[in-house]
Parts: sequence; structure tokens; C-alpha cells
Amino acid sequence: MYVDHFVWITSDLFREMDRFYTVMDIAPEYGGIHTGKGTHNALIRLADQTYLELIAPDPAQQVHKRWMISGFSGTEGLIRWCWRTNRITEQILTCRGKGWVLGDLMDGNRTRADGSVLSWKLTDPDCIRTHFEPFLIEWSAGIHPCDSLEEQSSIIQIVVSEPDPKQMSYLNFLPKETCLKVEKGSSGLSLILETSKGRFRLKNGDMDLSSY
Repeated sequence: MYVDHFVWITSDLFREMDRFYTVMDIAPEYGGIHTGKGTHNALIRLADQTYLELIAPDPAQQVHKRWMISGFSGTEGLIRWCWRTNRITEQILTCRGKGWVLGDLMDGNRTRADGSVLSWKLTDPDCIRTHFEPFLIEWSAGIHPCDSLEEQSSIIQIVVSEPDPKQMSYLNFLPKETCLKVEKGSSGLSLILETSKGRFRLKNGDMDLSSY
């Protein structure tokens, strides 16, 4: 499995896209609408097949529950991460056997800005969890969102922290070359990026785009 993307929540998508450009010199590309789910997104390519997803309520959709962001106020910053697999059904069984908390398998899709539809299978990201275990995704037809994105930044480090190292055993599923740092402390996830304006740290529980 590989790191596929990170999820950054915001209350106003277009305002946040402008902020990323002003502060970090990154121009997020509008992704499209999660039809019937109440959200829309913008994407920032970080590596060959890894990206940052900015996700926010879509004011044009009136739904009871907004996918991915229900239970959040829009001020939490980095809230989740997702790993990619080509054998999601098999991996779910393996991961659950290791004690990993994963949601039910579900189908997803998004209408892109050009009208095309991107589809996937994933474990329910809204599954209640107490730590930062990622959810899983398998893209359909071999099409990945990064295929049409320009790389504007790079990942320097992914930092995961938990009070008990045993709570991070799921990290053993990642390739050893993943730029991962493990820390002992309160449960947390952060991402250190490098852009033309320098290095920045994005983290959970904080909307600040702080230099690093």
C-alpha cells in the first residue's frame, strides 16, 4: 500500500484556495463536486500519485449529512489521510485481522470540472476511530487524480504521533522508503511540505499555514 492523499477541511473552498496561493505559492486546482454528498474539493499534487485534498461544504447542495466533513467545524486543518491499494477487498480483511479500524467498503465518485466522472472504491472515511489510522481507496479504471495535476510542492516528511507506539503498528504496511517520522505524544498527524516559498507544516487541529 502507498500514501494516496491527505484531507484538509475548510468552511469555504475558494477562499482557502486563495489562501494557499498567497501564503505558500501553491495554486490548488478545483476538482469538482461530490454529487449528493454535499461537498466539493480542490487538489494539490505532492508527488507522482500523492496529493492534498482541500474539501469544503458545497453551498449548492442541501443535504442532511456532508460526506467526509460531518462532525467537523471546518477549522481543524488536516483531518485524515488515505492509502492506495489495488486489492482493497483483500487488504480490508488483512488489516482488520491486525486490529485496524476500517469502515465499510463503499463506492464513490466525483464529477470533474470538465464534466467527466472519476470513480473509486474506499472504506468509509467517516468511520469513527480514535487514532489516525488511514482509510483505504482503490481507483477505478487505473485513472488517478494526479494524472492531470501539475506538481507544485513536495513532501519532506509525514509525522504521526501516538501516546503508545503499539497504536501505530498499521504503519508497517507502508514501504520503508516512505518519508515517515514516528513520534511519541498526543495523537496527531502532520505534513511538512516544500514549496517555492520554503517549508510549511500542515497539521491536525490547526488551520495555520505556518513556515517550518
